[in-house]
Amino acid sequence: MQRTLKFFVLFIALFQATPGFSWSATGHRIIAQIAYDHLNPRAKRHYAHLNQSLNQEQRRYTLVAASVWMDTLFDPRYLAFKPMHYIDIPESVDGTPVPKPAAMNAVVAVQQAKETLRDPDATLDEKAIALRIILHVVGDIHQPLHTITQVSHAHPKGDRGGNDFHLGKNKVGNNLHRYWDKGGGFLVPKISPSLVRQLAKKLEAEWSCPTPDLEIMHWVQDSHALARQYAYAIEENSVPSFAYEQTTQRLTQQQLVYAGCRLSLLLNHLAFDHFHKPFDPSDMSIKAGNKNKITSAKR
Repeated sequence: MQRTLKFFVLFIALFQATPGFSWSATGHRIIAQIAYDHLNPRAKRHYAHLNQSLNQEQRRYTLVAASVWMDTLFDPRYLAFKPMHYIDIPESVDGTPVPKPAAMNAVVAVQQAKETLRDPDATLDEKAIALRIILHVVGDIHQPLHTITQVSHAHPKGDRGGNDFHLGKNKVGNNLHRYWDKGGGFLVPKISPSLVRQLAKKLEAEWSCPTPDLEIMHWVQDSHALARQYAYAIEENSVPSFAYEQTTQRLTQQQLVYAGCRLSLLLNHLAFDHFHKPFDPSDMSIKAGNKNKITSAKR
C-alpha cells in the first residue's frame, strides 16, 4: 500500500480534527446519498463494515455522513494532505508561464485509495480511510474550481482555483471558489439526513447520469471545461448577476448527480473486485432522469 495512506493512518490516530472547506457538507452528503442508494447490497455491507472500523476510535459517521470526514482534517498538522482535495490544472489567460503541478492531487489520492482497497495486506483502518477519501474526493473533483488554477500577471502562481479571484459583495461568497463551493446559494448548510435523502431523490429525477466511465481523468477534464466556460464567465471584483447565479445553481445540481452516479459506479466496481467477480460498467442501477443537461464538455 502507498506510504502516504499509512502515514495518514498514523496522523489520524495522534490528532483530533478541526473543520475546513470544500463543496459544502450538504453537497457531499447529497453526492454520497445518491451513490449509496445505488450500491448493490453486497457493496453496502462491505463498505459499512469498513466505515465502522473508524467509528470505533473517532466520531461516529454513517456511510453517507463519512463523505464530509476529509473536511474535518483541515488543520496545519494535515497540510500534507490538503492537495488531495483538488487538481490544479493551470490555465494561463495572458501568456504568463504556468507553475509546475504538485506531485499530490485529487487524482493521485483516489488512485492510491483504490490501490489500498484492493491491497490484501492493508489493515482495516487503512481501507476505511481509503474509502472515506474516495467518498469525499470524487465529490470534490466534480466542483469545477477544484480542477483549475487560472494563471495571469495578476496571479502568476495561479488563483488557487478561484480562491484569490475576489467577487463584489453578495450573499454567497466573497471569492469565486467559495461561491461555487456553495453552489451559488443552492447548497444550504446544516440540513437533516431526511432532507438530504429528499434532495438526492429530487435531483436524480431531474438530471441524467453521464455515460458510465471509470476513467477519473475524464471526470477531471469535464469539470475543468466547465470551470473555463462557466465559472470564469465573470469579471474579477464584480457582483454575480442573477443569470450567473442561476447558471451556477443549475450546474451545481448537474454535478452533484454526476458525482453520485460516478461514485456509485466506482464503489460497485471496487466491491466486485474485492469479491473476485467480473464487472460490467453498464450494469448500473441508476436510471437516467429527464435530459436536463447543461452541457457535454468536449474532451
